[in-house]
Amino acid sequence: MSIGNLKDQGNKGNNFPFQLAVLQLLDSISTGTSSPCCPTAATEATLQQVLSAIQGGSLFFNNLVIDQGGAGCPANCPTYSEVSVWNGTGFTITYYDANGAVVVPVGPLVYVNPQYVLNDILLQVTSINTPTVRTPAMFRTSAAGAVTAGKRSVSIRNAGAANGTVLGANLLPGEVVNFDAASLKDTLGAITYNGTGTDLLIITIV
Repeated sequence: MSIGNLKDQGNKGNNFPFQLAVLQLLDSISTGTSSPCCPTAATEATLQQVLSAIQGGSLFFNNLVIDQGGAGCPANCPTYSEVSVWNGTGFTITYYDANGAVVVPVGPLVYVNPQYVLNDILLQVTSINTPTVRTPAMFRTSAAGAVTAGKRSVSIRNAGAANGTVLGANLLPGEVVNFDAASLKDTLGAITYNGTGTDLLIITIV
């Protein structure tokens, strides 16, 4: 409530009628509810429900840990999710791998700093959103060979009059096949071809 305004020229500037109306409204709300209004609404029963939820396993903590004794160490130690669930008297700790399967670490364990994880996510997102200049290349061949692995996309057209082959399958004259790595992080494997007796036009993007 604001301080009372005592100016009273024809009741102009006097805020007592407004303050009285507010107090009457608050009194009506308080007496009209079946249970006491806030801040006394957090009763003993409510607190007991909160305690029951905690003891029922609703309280848990999750950390990332590196198993320095696991398979692949020291070059590529496994990382697990450590989940600690309150059981009423203490914490039950379970470890999960990236597939969600329960594992038993060998140890010792090193806890991963959450800031490191956030920074890594930021770097990944920044990398995805950063434009990349792709390098195209084109060549013709009437021999057998292979487009080396690591390309983003490959297009092969049979521009000759005889059949060619791509990945062991016939490529008829005038036909075109296209290969594309769907994900930004994916690349294509090696693609074999044979243009003997015909003319293959091959376009690649790295």
